[in-house]
Amino acid sequence: MKRLDLQKCIVGSVFTNCYFLKNKETEEMLIVDPGDNADRIEQKVLEMQGRPVAILLTHGHYDHILAVPKLQDFDHILAAEEIKKKYNIPIYACAKEEKTLQDPRINLTAFHMSSYTLKADVYLTDLQVVELAGFSVQMIETPGHTL
Repeated sequence: MKRLDLQKCIVGSVFTNCYFLKNKETEEMLIVDPGDNADRIEQKVLEMQGRPVAILLTHGHYDHILAVPKLQDFDHILAAEEIKKKYNIPIYACAKEEKTLQDPRINLTAFHMSSYTLKADVYLTDLQVVELAGFSVQMIETPGHTL
């Protein structure tokens, strides 16, 4: 894949891998699992000189969508939402993750000081293929932290 520049950034208190898939020809970029540290994610985008076009979520647990609380105000920030707003890009997720994203007990935010939900802009079915950033991307259901 000569067109692909794949890099990762570890974010959050549980060290979640956030991936960046940049098309070297168009500079379009996909951001996968922006779970925390939106400022670090933005810095990585600048370093790679990418132009984000979409966020992809592998599943709906808090560590893939939610920033940890700031010490001074104990407020949580949905890092995925912050990145979405910063670049005005859609969030893609597997349709089977909609319930997880919408239920704080299942996405585990209910156990981290505040309950949050997230609505993806586009829900894809398992094995559905979409064209994003010049790449064919296939949605594969990954129901969260499986072994």
